[in-house]
Amino acid sequence: MNKYGDKIAHQLAEFLYAIGQSDPKSIKHLKPSVRAKPGFMYGWAHNDIGGNFLVDEHTGKITAVIDWESAKFCDWSQDVLAAHKYLKNRNAEDIMVKTVIEYEKLYNSHK
Repeated sequence: MNKYGDKIAHQLAEFLYAIGQSDPKSIKHLKPSVRAKPGFMYGWAHNDIGGNFLVDEHTGKITAVIDWESAKFCDWSQDVLAAHKYLKNRNAEDIMVKTVIEYEKLYNSHK
């Protein structure tokens, strides 16, 4: 996984940005408040991303994100920290650091 760390981080950042900033009407009733709005590291989140993305070992492409039972509209910085810890045990902790840097670039470019 570490061989493709930059590529994985970029894909995760794009994914986290896309779901975090989405605000579909069909699931608004699941938000903590009708006034809750997506923001920086706040919005719809997988909420257990660390070990739940599958990567093609030959290309570094994320092929799936699985196990969505913990998903919710929230501050997802704790999810990033938990993913960092999970990946650290697999010698790939830099992926989440790079993911946050890439996410911040995406967020700021869409303001």
